[in-house]
Amino acid sequence: KEDHLSSSEVPKNLSNEDKIKILIAEDLPLNISLLKSILKKLLPNIQFIEAINGRDAVEKYKLYDPEMVFMDVQMPEMDGLEATKLIREHECSTGKKSRIIALTAGAFKEDED
Repeated sequence: KEDHLSSSEVPKNLSNEDKIKILIAEDLPLNISLLKSILKKLLPNIQFIEAINGRDAVEKYKLYDPEMVFMDVQMPEMDGLEATKLIREHECSTGKKSRIIALTAGAFKEDED
């Protein structure tokens, strides 16, 4: 099943001051800029949180409690798959579950799997 982000998924009760917290875990600054540009057009009320590797992503997830995470699969120190596992383990203790969307430049079937 494909999962698409749409502006209709934004909670309707958000005021202009409310921010949707989105964590971007990506080690390439250009990719962060591109993703932020795309997301700002869809959702103007975003508070971006940036992580440069998987370890940083787990720490910032626990600190900021974002609604959504865009997770690069291949990063230094800790990859996105391991970071996602640790985030999911943390969520078991909090009862919250955020959407985590995998990002990869891989174009092969093995990458998708």
